[in-house]
Amino acid sequence: MTRHVNGAGRIRHDLMPTLDAYFDLIGVHLSGRGPWRVARCPFHVGRGRTLHVHVATQMFRCEVCPMKGTGVLRFHAAWINGSIHDAARDLGALEAEPRRLSRCEVARSTTDSDEPTAGGTR
Repeated sequence: MTRHVNGAGRIRHDLMPTLDAYFDLIGVHLSGRGPWRVARCPFHVGRGRTLHVHVATQMFRCEVCPMKGTGVLRFHAAWINGSIHDAARDLGALEAEPRRLSRCEVARSTTDSDEPTAGGTR
């Protein structure tokens, strides 16, 4: 995985899976009924179902390790040991921002347009 220091781009939350759908993708099986579901935490070795997930609010917390947060981005960032932008890029939810011109480029482009073209017209 390539890490980028400056994660430029806009995160599109509408393109991301829900936390329970994401868990299905990575093989974490949620069980139980009601708003809180339980699963084995993939961040540590253990047989118990210590990871609790609230399906409506997308909150998650583990009773054993310090893993806790809200949303698929935070969980995936921890899973890949990367930033939020790295996680959004991995999930296909990072929209690139248009490149902004610097002052020098803006000044250069305005002076270039003042020069006559090859046909003699502007």
